[in-house]
This record gives sequence, C-alpha cells and structure tokens, in this order.
Amino acid sequence: LSSMEQIYFGRVMEAVVADEYARRKSRRVVYHGDTAIVRSAEWPFLFASLDREVTTSAGVPGVLECKNVEEAKLKLWEPDAKEGARKDFEIQLYAQMACTGYTWGALAAIVGGRRFRTYEYSRDDAFIAAAIPLLEQFWECVEKRTPPEN
Repeated sequence: LSSMEQIYFGRVMEAVVADEYARRKSRRVVYHGDTAIVRSAEWPFLFASLDREVTTSAGVPGVLECKNVEEAKLKLWEPDAKEGARKDFEIQLYAQMACTGYTWGALAAIVGGRRFRTYEYSRDDAFIAAAIPLLEQFWECVEKRTPPEN
C-alpha cells in the first residue's frame, strides 16, 4: 500500500494536519513514529497505530486521527452533515480509544487542500462493547488466513 500515491500523500499530509490541529486548538501533539503500535491490555487482539496522541490543556490525553480528504467529499465533512459520513473514521477513532483507554479523541482533516475541519468525540463504551465481538471474529479470520463472510 505504501507505494500507492494516495497513501503516500496521506502520510505526508498527516504531519501538516497534526501541526495545524495543535496550532488551532493550542494542544500538545506527539508523534511516536510509523511503527509504534498500541495494543489493548483488555482485548489482546485489538491494536492500533495512532497518527498522534494529543493532550488537552488540563492534561487529559486523547488520540488524534489525521486525514487528507479529497474535494469531492467536502459536503461529508461540513459541520452540519447529517449523514454521519465520517463514520468509518469515527469507528477507527473509537477502536483507538479502546486500545489506549483514553476517554476522547479527535478527527482533523484538510479537505480538498483548502479547508480544515476538526471534530472531537467522547469515548462511546456502548459502541465499543458492541464492536468488540465483531473485531474479535475479524481477528480470528486474520489468524486463520480466511476472508470474513461479510
């Protein structure tokens, strides 16, 4: 995947998005490297590679997911988007909160190279509890090297 241009530029822009988030929110943002993996103590099959960790002014740690989004998806990133169009990224963020135990996380994106959007989320333990069995089933498929049914 790293040879795909979209993935390459997503990684390059990650630093730009993180720096802009830190500047606009006046928060400390930390990068642990491309190979840093966080594994859940509670669910050992669950792990994540965080784009960044972020800390509020009160010292509360969270996760920051950085995105470089194409212009065609601008409406999905507008503050009043009713569709829940960022759900795939929200799910990723909740999984990262489950891995870290953090109580909050943020999505930050540059959309179309000219608009900056941020959204912050509180940990949703009900969602995580519902997702865990599905994630465990998926991990079993990975270990067995068999594609999931759905």
